[in-house]
Parts: sequence; C-alpha cells; structure tokens
Amino acid sequence: MMNSRERDTSDRGGREPVRIGVLGTGRIAAALVTGLCSAGGPSCSVLVSPRNAEVATGLANRFNQVSVAPDNQALLDGSDWVFLTLRPPMAHDVLSRLRFRSDHCVVSIMAMVQLDALKTLAAPASSVVRALTLPSVSGRTGPILLCPADEDTERFLTPLGAPLPMGDERQLEVLWAMTAMIAPFYALVERSAVWAEGHGVESGAARDYAAGFFRSIVQALDGVHDMAPLIAEAQTPGGLNEQALRTLTDAGWFEALTPVLDAILARLTDA
Repeated sequence: MMNSRERDTSDRGGREPVRIGVLGTGRIAAALVTGLCSAGGPSCSVLVSPRNAEVATGLANRFNQVSVAPDNQALLDGSDWVFLTLRPPMAHDVLSRLRFRSDHCVVSIMAMVQLDALKTLAAPASSVVRALTLPSVSGRTGPILLCPADEDTERFLTPLGAPLPMGDERQLEVLWAMTAMIAPFYALVERSAVWAEGHGVESGAARDYAAGFFRSIVQALDGVHDMAPLIAEAQTPGGLNEQALRTLTDAGWFEALTPVLDAILARLTDA
C-alpha cells in the first residue's frame, strides 16, 4: 500500500485520491468534512463514523466523496489520514478498541487528550498531531493550531485555513482556552440586540444590525497583531466609545476575563 505521506492531494499525475477518515460526527467533524469536500479542495474520499447517523448520512448525501463506514475499525482500515473528533470522555474507550497502522497520519481535534496519551492510544501510528480547527474550516478560513509542528500535516491542512504550528503543547492549550470565548461573544451580540428591542426597535432590524455591526468590526482585525492602535482610533475624546470603554473598565469587565480563562486552561490541562 502506498504510504499516506506519498499520496498526492489532487488528481495530478493520476495518483489516487487521499483517503480520509473522520472518527466522530459532531459539529467540528461536519465543518471539517465540508471544508475538505468543497470545491477547490484536494481530491479525496472520506469515511465518516456511523455513531451520529443523522449527521453522517447528511454528509454522505451532500458530498459524493463521503461514505458512512460500517464501524470504527472499518473507518481506520479504509483511511490513511485519520481525524479524531470524539468527545474527550469517550476517547480512551473508543480508541483503545481500535487497531491503528504504522502508516496512519493521525490528527486529533480533541480537547483534554494530551499527546502522550494519544501516541499510546494510536500506536503504532508514526505520525500523531494535535490540531485545533474552528467551525470556520467549513468555509476554508480561520487559524488552525498544530502541535507538534509537522510539515506534512501543515501542508495537508493549508487548504482549510491558516496553519499555526505551536512550539509546545502548553502554548496549544493556552490558545485553545481562548475558544471558550465563542459563546460569550455570541451572547454579547444577542444581549445588544435584545437591548435594542427593549427600546422599541423591531426585532428583525435589531438582530440584523447587531450581527452585521459586530461582523464588520471583527473584519478590521485581519492581519492585526497590535490592538492598541485600533482601541485608540475607535475612541474620540469625550465620545461614545471612550465612555463605554471607561465604564466597562471601571466595572472590572475586562479584569474578569483573566480568572475565566485561567479556569478554562486549568480544565484543559488537568484532564
């Protein structure tokens, strides 16, 4: 069998499509499969696990290159790249029952399952990498964290977003903790819309404006590393943004983020 690292990711040269298995069929798995199978991606065949029948069947119906594996071992046997998207509490029980091959390229997108444990569970696979993909991979955008740095995995994931190799697992966990801000961010958008509705704005208009407004200001972050100029630019002396920032700062709004993120990081690393 051709080693997975020798397989091309396209039809050029007549090489066979990359064989991909996605173990776990939740939201992240669905986003990953969507990104892999969308137009412009590498030529691939994708096996998805059968546990969540509704999601698995939906993906198979949507994309011709997706099939539902009869069981998890069949998924591994028919794949060269194996993506692990299981819920962390299930990982040990599910993976310990499976037989990996030495030529498997294993990419874990599971929180709270560290590399040492993964290497044991996926033995004898010679390539085991942790990655953090966001739902935005469905549209082939957003950062993708990798640990350890691996050129083959980075190259493979590049069509899905912007790979960002981490120097060590601790750095990966710190940035992983930041993903806990997704729900609070959406809650901020929601609360702003609800506030507007409470002051007489029609519900649809309030929600359309809130979503569009926050989307527009997030786009200003593209390529930005230093937020200080953006914060300063947004504040006219004596203006509305200056007032809002001062009020929230005085109320300890931003200081409260530190213990929240510290607690999330502790949960990720103490598992």
